[in-house]
Amino acid sequence: MTQEEFIEYRNKLIKTLKENICLISFTKTNGEIREMLCTNNSSYTPKKVMLEGQVIKPRKENDSVIPTFDLNKKEYRSFKIQNLLDIKILSQKEFENYGQATN
Repeated sequence: MTQEEFIEYRNKLIKTLKENICLISFTKTNGEIREMLCTNNSSYTPKKVMLEGQVIKPRKENDSVIPTFDLNKKEYRSFKIQNLLDIKILSQKEFENYGQATN
């Protein structure tokens, strides 16, 4: 994959996560395969609250990693793009049923 194709693929993944709830599978750095229900849709992620006088340090950009909100752990997580095995966009009904199936 060329650098240009990689950037296009990364941008497509970011857009998909921002617009949808997804079920992704990826290989963790320790070799385990992990499945994660996640999104970057602001309707499902926590609101950012700044305290007076608070200074936010800018994060180092890493184009090979995508941060996303894990809907089960209720925390931000990230995955390496090259370790992504599968991504499935869930409908609202599938999302609602997914929560019931894992409980």
